[in-house]
Amino acid sequence: MTGPDRSFVLDLCRGVVQLAPHIMRFNIAHPKYLKQQTGGNNTAATLCEGILDNFITSQNDISEKQCIALVDVFKIGNEEIEDFDIVEFSEVPKLPKLKLPTIQTEQAGTTMSDLFDIESITVTYKRGD
Repeated sequence: MTGPDRSFVLDLCRGVVQLAPHIMRFNIAHPKYLKQQTGGNNTAATLCEGILDNFITSQNDISEKQCIALVDVFKIGNEEIEDFDIVEFSEVPKLPKLKLPTIQTEQAGTTMSDLFDIESITVTYKRGD
């Protein structure tokens, strides 16, 4: 999962946790939401809390089982909250290669004016007292 996508999903998890006291469906345990370490099923809110806690401590990505559970959690959010986003996860085996280089490469000895097409640069600074 890319960084921006992961951040988006984690923001939605934060929203579920914040809204859980106001939305009963976020507080109903369900087997689809994986097991807690204590042995019981998670609720939508505890699932999201656990995922957020994992990212604080050591987790760097979201597992396939977590993705499946989050799809359901976010559907509930969308049904209960007008502007809550539905999320679907799809596996992408390989990202396409870029056709054009995105970074301009230059030979050694290039000047600033060659790189930036400018005549001169003036730098002004103030020394703190």
